[in-house]
Amino acid sequence: MDTFLKIIALFTAVIFLNACKDTYKVIESKSSNEVVNQDLSTTDSLYSILSPYKSNLEGRMNEVLAVSDVSLEIGNPEGLLGDFVADLVLSTSNKISKEPIDVCILNNGGLRVSLEKGDITRGMIYELMPFENQLVVLSMKGDAMVDMINHIVEKSSAGHSVKSGVPISGMRIQVVNGSVSGVMIGVKSFDKNKTYRIVTSDYLAGGGDSMSFFAESESITALGVKLRDVIMEYVSNLGKKDIHINAQIDGRIYVKE
Repeated sequence: MDTFLKIIALFTAVIFLNACKDTYKVIESKSSNEVVNQDLSTTDSLYSILSPYKSNLEGRMNEVLAVSDVSLEIGNPEGLLGDFVADLVLSTSNKISKEPIDVCILNNGGLRVSLEKGDITRGMIYELMPFENQLVVLSMKGDAMVDMINHIVEKSSAGHSVKSGVPISGMRIQVVNGSVSGVMIGVKSFDKNKTYRIVTSDYLAGGGDSMSFFAESESITALGVKLRDVIMEYVSNLGKKDIHINAQIDGRIYVKE
């Protein structure tokens, strides 16, 4: 009986609360346009707070790191920019890694701007490499390397768009009439029975830019550095030593029809 009375009391309370709810109806609405004062000063805004930081950042981005005697541009089957970046990545990575690294492979699409002849600033390096990509090293057997080589050859024959061409270092490939006629890793001929170590970005290692062949790698090791930071430090060190950038095409990817 007590339970029944509780139910009745609850039911009554619900009805009472619903009946007591206020209802509202819009009976009038007004709107107007406010005039914005064009003479409004920024001295009392966030501008005065952020201005010192902005000036400091601009000064840092305009800092000259080095000087280039040539314009570094993307090219296909090879370009000065790709050669320069791939070479410095391979050189720096071998100083970081406990084991020797044989080859560096990157992608032209990841190099966002050319580096013109003259002063190279910190800001230019950020424009060149705006991504937070990390450098990683993969161990690959020769059989898997064949797929990588074929990818390079295919990209090297794909015209002159930003999607074509593959920056490499530590490797030389000769292509005659669309077929590979010779491959050198370092100073030795490519051996399908060997295992090679490849440095690249984590984006490409994950299959980015159609580099699905990296899925065949035996292992992957992070070097703990960003690709942009490696470029930045290398260029900065050249400037500190008063060494001008003077890259040259060396025929590492030679294509003959």
